[in-house]
Amino acid sequence: MKIENESLLVEISPLGAEIQSIKNIKTNQELCWQGDPTYWSSRSPLLFPIIGSLKEDKYYLNDESFEMKKHGIVRDQEFELEQVNDSTINCYWDIEESLKEFYPYQCSLKITYQLEENSLIVSYVVINHEDFDMFYSIGGHPGFNVSGPVTLKLEGQDMSRYLISGSLIDKSVDVNKTNFILTKEHLRDDALVYTGVDRCHLIMKDYSVVADVSEFINVGIWSPIVNNEMAPFVCIEPWQGLPDTLTSNQILKDKKDNQILKAQEEAKFSYRLTFNYED
Repeated sequence: MKIENESLLVEISPLGAEIQSIKNIKTNQELCWQGDPTYWSSRSPLLFPIIGSLKEDKYYLNDESFEMKKHGIVRDQEFELEQVNDSTINCYWDIEESLKEFYPYQCSLKITYQLEENSLIVSYVVINHEDFDMFYSIGGHPGFNVSGPVTLKLEGQDMSRYLISGSLIDKSVDVNKTNFILTKEHLRDDALVYTGVDRCHLIMKDYSVVADVSEFINVGIWSPIVNNEMAPFVCIEPWQGLPDTLTSNQILKDKKDNQILKAQEEAKFSYRLTFNYED
């Protein structure tokens, strides 16, 4: 299903409510990573109810053990898509009984994609249908085509960065660079994971994308290293949560930066992607 305005044409798949394409209307330039499996077969997966990896791929809830792979359970699930108007799509998902062996909550998601001038606004609504608290994380993982040098610029308050060890979160360190050319050396240990960031800029020779992630606790910057080179795309990942820490006790309610949703309540988070082009 597609949405468009005078600036952008965006295509959304019902599978995982995943962005398939973001095009500059005027030039037909594809801005979204197209899923070449040589590097990474996804494009913009939705992360829920965990982000990244769990320690030993499992967690504990009420003394019961549950297994879950990296980034959760919804990226391979079918969503119901509703075309609200030419520039807005809503995507709906309710958990199936078969998935409760991995995540035992009756819950729903509503994802909205809305175009506004040269921006794409992505909104998540998480709904808890239970009569007790629900613990979860949610995040995005959009990838953007890049060619040539890529400058990463960060804006925020009290920013820090988490070190990664074996896909788990290690200690945090001060951020000493907020405007630099992104290289393979920055990404050898997995994503760059920051907290306290309001806006991320990816600046290329032909276009830039500014991600307003101020409603999210953390943000990841990722590109895989293949044949000792950065892939031709970079992901900006707004995270309401984190992968497990090295010292995690694996209890879901104690998971660092996990969200708590009260009984019969909902929570909403949004981020904005703004695209600018060089003449």
